[in-house]
Amino acid sequence: MSGAAILVCSAHHAIMTRFTEPLALTIFLLCIHAVAIVGAEKPVVPNRDDTLRITIGQITVTDMQVYDTLPVTLRAAGCAISAFDLRLGCNSQYMEIIEILPGDFLDSCRWEFFNARRESVGVDSGRPQSLWQVVAIAEMISDSAHPVCYVSGREASLVKLVLSSGEASRIPDTATPVYFWWERCSDNTISDQSGNNLMMSTRVFDISGRPFDTVKRTFPSGAGAPDHCIKAAAVNPPVRRLEFHNGGVISRFDPGGIPADSSAADR
Repeated sequence: MSGAAILVCSAHHAIMTRFTEPLALTIFLLCIHAVAIVGAEKPVVPNRDDTLRITIGQITVTDMQVYDTLPVTLRAAGCAISAFDLRLGCNSQYMEIIEILPGDFLDSCRWEFFNARRESVGVDSGRPQSLWQVVAIAEMISDSAHPVCYVSGREASLVKLVLSSGEASRIPDTATPVYFWWERCSDNTISDQSGNNLMMSTRVFDISGRPFDTVKRTFPSGAGAPDHCIKAAAVNPPVRRLEFHNGGVISRFDPGGIPADSSAADR
């Protein structure tokens, strides 16, 4: 990790002990963005053709009360990463995200910091009804404790989304997308192991696999980070290297069926 990254993350380590969680987390996100902008004196330029793919899982249920998990996986093609910031949403009258857990990648690599929090959403705010922000970092400060790894040789889950349909035991034929959401430039970004390179969206696909129009990249939206997030004059600007694939739940309704539980169906 560069001197700039160590300095910024060390400052955040102290901040976390002095402020409330939401404020400390916001400052931390600014820290990650600052690390990418400040960068190293000789920034490492990643291979632009080496796209990282982040995918929200998809399940299909029939006449089931949903209580299940959707993995958010990363296919990194051997790229070592040290932090990520995800914002995810779900907008449905039948279903919501009730919890977000660390994925297999974080557990096996023993990353130091993980925080998932639900954001308050006002009526008619234009934001998803169920909106969450997740931040993870491999190493907060250089000390005796170090992560076991920064890279996975296979596709692995970064986080696991816990979905619930609550008291709705039977859901009509419908698709409930669970998707990535952008409100600021730090949303849905990944930092490489050095801390000097910030990666952001290049393409975003909906639950059916269709790409969003890049012209619609504005705040807030689900189409990706707008162009103004990349400052061409910066010493080490972020790079568009992340491909996002939305997922969700496909519900099938059988009028003659007997309601079941999706969590029981997986066992």
